[in-house]
Amino acid sequence: MSTALTTLDRESIVASYSVPDDKIAEWSERFLPLKIAGIDDVGGLQCVHAARMVVKNARVEVEKTRKQLKADALEYGRVVDAEAKRITNLLSPIEAHLESQENQIAFEKERIRKDKEELAERAATAKCQERINALKEIGGTTIVSYEVLYRMTDEAFAVFLATETEAARVRAQESEQRKAEAERLAAERAELDKIKAEQQAEANRLAAERKKIDDAEAERKRLADLETARAGAAEKSRIETEQRLQREADTATPKTESEAAEKERIKDLQPIRERIVDIADEIDAVVVSLPVGSPAKTMTAINAAIDQCVEKIRDIADKL
Repeated sequence: MSTALTTLDRESIVASYSVPDDKIAEWSERFLPLKIAGIDDVGGLQCVHAARMVVKNARVEVEKTRKQLKADALEYGRVVDAEAKRITNLLSPIEAHLESQENQIAFEKERIRKDKEELAERAATAKCQERINALKEIGGTTIVSYEVLYRMTDEAFAVFLATETEAARVRAQESEQRKAEAERLAAERAELDKIKAEQQAEANRLAAERKKIDDAEAERKRLADLETARAGAAEKSRIETEQRLQREADTATPKTESEAAEKERIKDLQPIRERIVDIADEIDAVVVSLPVGSPAKTMTAINAAIDQCVEKIRDIADKL
């Protein structure tokens, strides 16, 4: 049953109101021009008030009519809602039962679908793991695409596995060759390092030998130079002593018998004095040799002792 208003219903509702459109048009034409000139315009105020009361009364009447008309409509709506609720309450258990039956089938279909998806997922996971294991066994590539693991057919994967097997074999051979080459290079480097170490050890030994020879030669030269200097000094001292004694003997004039005797005594001791000087020279010419590497202070101390002995012997000769 349609609840839409018919043309007749609309006309009846319009007729129920006591203010027709032509009356409103008349009031609009009469009342809108009205104005009050000021607070002293009593006539104007009375006209405006009277006109407003006419419009107000009409509006109040319209509102009363609206409420009366709508009261019937509200009662009609309540009756309609109550009957609809009663019928709905009678239909709901039937619909709920039928929906429950449909839901059971829908739930069962969903369960079956999920079971199939889970089984398919498990099968795909198992196949993926089998393929991964197969590739690991041959030492194949460690990075495999999703397409290879899940989408590729068994026949295509067999071809792929065969290709990877051959590639893994080639890689293994290349790896062994690289390892053998690395071991060979390491052995060669070790041999070269050994030869270099032996050469360095031999060079160090030769350098040490050369240093010993150079040190010995330097010591020999130092001693030779020292001996030459000592011999020269001794010879010079001997010559100077002889010359001094000769001058003394030539210039001396015996004044007394004792002086003559002294001069004769000096002359008689001259051979002894010369012999003592010769002994001093022989001692001074002694070359002291110590092992290479001996402390320098030991050599210095020995030479100083010899020099002191030579000086004392020469002092003895000078006093004769």
